[in-house]
Amino acid sequence: MNFRNTYPRGGSYLRGLQQEPGAGNNGMQQEPSLCDPLSESVMRRHQRIDFLLREGEPFWLPVSLGLGTTPTAGRQFQSVTTPVDFDLLLIGAAATIFKSSIDIRDSARQRILTNAPTPIGHIADFNVSGSLVANRNFWDKPYMLPARSQIAITVTADGTESDGIFTFYCLQPPTYSS
Repeated sequence: MNFRNTYPRGGSYLRGLQQEPGAGNNGMQQEPSLCDPLSESVMRRHQRIDFLLREGEPFWLPVSLGLGTTPTAGRQFQSVTTPVDFDLLLIGAAATIFKSSIDIRDSARQRILTNAPTPIGHIADFNVSGSLVANRNFWDKPYMLPARSQIAITVTADGTESDGIFTFYCLQPPTYSS
């Protein structure tokens, strides 16, 4: 049986790394490339996320879902969050409805956060209007929303719920006062 190599001669390559037999560091040597600015940008982003996770202060970003009074099933409504002048780290969400489905998109970067209409109850804690959430379920991975960006939401009504508010749990940069 013969297998055909699907990678370059000398082994598989990692982006930005070049293998040189006999070189130190297990034969891997950093290659100056166009990826360096990208790597630095990614590193700064991760440092910013780590900083906000450690030092960030709470910030709630609500958006009215605009359903009105019990719309027909399948009807869609669009809403956007209010832009703020600082980065936000989205760490979870709560909603006053849970049966309808939702699509979430970062409108500044045109990045889709849900790949299909997703039941609100799968993304957000459900709390009845005026009640407190005893245990918050935070997302496994936070999402960095750059300053002055907005989250665009498309809600597809299930036909039994009305109105509705979706609130993102966020961390904002700390404010220091003298």
